[in-house]
Amino acid sequence: MEDLQIKDPGIRYIYHLIVEMLGEDAIELVDFWEADLYAVGFKKKSKLVYISTWECRDCTQGNMKYYAEFEVIDEVTSETQSIAKVLKDVSEEVLLKEVGDYLNG
Repeated sequence: MEDLQIKDPGIRYIYHLIVEMLGEDAIELVDFWEADLYAVGFKKKSKLVYISTWECRDCTQGNMKYYAEFEVIDEVTSETQSIAKVLKDVSEEVLLKEVGDYLNG
């Protein structure tokens, strides 16, 4: 995504890790929050993972913590149907495991 370059470095970093883990063709990058430089989403069919680095925007990469919402969405409208899980202040390792489990489950 060309607009990813304006996003927070923590978002760009986690994006590359998730794409590396799941494969670029396995997920769709969505940016329903264009004005939010600290947020991005990953979609696979009716599953959406919203990730934010806002709460840790001043953290170094080694101390980065993430916020994530795991949603079930309508595939046509992309409207949220339900929130399956919310993670707050989680490490990169926990986030990657949870994203992989959710989007591949």
